[in-house]
Amino acid sequence: DRFRFLRASFHPSGLPQHIPGKSSNECWAFAQLCHELQERHGLSTADPRVILTVIDDDSELHERYFEALTYAFLTTPVSQRYLRTWQPPICHFKNYLRQPLLVRVSAMFATLSELSCLANPYDCHVNYSSYSLSLALATSVGGWDPDYLAEDWHMYAKCALKTEGRVRCEAIFLPLLNYTPEEDSSWATMVSRWDQARRHALGVSEVVYVISALCLGALEIRGWLRRFVFLWRLLPVLGKFVQ
Repeated sequence: DRFRFLRASFHPSGLPQHIPGKSSNECWAFAQLCHELQERHGLSTADPRVILTVIDDDSELHERYFEALTYAFLTTPVSQRYLRTWQPPICHFKNYLRQPLLVRVSAMFATLSELSCLANPYDCHVNYSSYSLSLALATSVGGWDPDYLAEDWHMYAKCALKTEGRVRCEAIFLPLLNYTPEEDSSWATMVSRWDQARRHALGVSEVVYVISALCLGALEIRGWLRRFVFLWRLLPVLGKFVQ
């Protein structure tokens, strides 16, 4: 019922290769957090006890989420817990009743899609919006990259590629509520939602990133069997992004 410490970081503008957005914000915040842990609290940046949770400022986590996250972390075998990310279902319902019909339909279908993918044992789910992962995993892959926009997809792709496809995203079935865009009029709200969808579509750049990394990885990895396993594990991730 107490926090060990609180720290706010403010991402300065104009840093080289830092594209304004969530990924560059995460990159800066992660660097500040690692410095804080080492210099003021004597904790390693690979401390096996620490779990990071990334959320948006409008996210409302379930009151039992962190208990469920701790349980999921501790009950996962030690050999696998640092190769996992955890994802609550994202439900766009905080302002659902104030939205025009088309935006309500969009929010409903987005939420149903998220729930069905998380519930499907054959789905290769990737991080979406708000998620958790161990500090050890984040440190081992070099943290968040500042020059990408789709921070959630890119971080998952990066973790998967750097672990040769061993990373998996697992569900924690406690809902996370957030807002859909809302303006003063129905038309302005629909335009704002359309702009948000266009920003989300920029995640297609991850297809190029994954294909490039797959080609480079296949050339660098030694042994045909290891190359085959690498490609076999990563192709579902590529398929998810193409989808």
